[in-house]
Amino acid sequence: MNKVSEIFLIRIAILLILCVYFYISIQFSSLSMREGYGAGLFPKIISFFLLLFLIKDFFSPIKKNISKNDNATLAIFLIIVLIPLYFIDQLGMHLTLTIFLIYLNHVLKIPILKNILLTSVSIIVIHFLFVEIFHLSFPRINIY
Repeated sequence: MNKVSEIFLIRIAILLILCVYFYISIQFSSLSMREGYGAGLFPKIISFFLLLFLIKDFFSPIKKNISKNDNATLAIFLIIVLIPLYFIDQLGMHLTLTIFLIYLNHVLKIPILKNILLTSVSIIVIHFLFVEIFHLSFPRINIY
């Protein structure tokens, strides 16, 4: 298979993954509040912009120096984002966010000790900000 058709197939696969992500994000309810919209609006905005960027990338010229490792990293990254988002009600927000942040820091080539430290501090700050200050409820682990 030549390089152009391989890149085209990868772009189509990423587009399909992002379409599923967009569909799942639409399922989150965003309640209208006095101060603004609820937390369910955030995944919709993120998925919309991801789709816009992918569409822009889809019609941009194909680069000749893309390696297979870059494509595999991007596909794994999208799967790591998509699977926990689908199972967030069973896994809980804290576990989902931990999986995402550990993989994101791994992709950014942050050393393992620093990765664990950054993930732990980020989880604590996110929990304190959203749960304690904004009084939003995160999905909890549903073992039943």
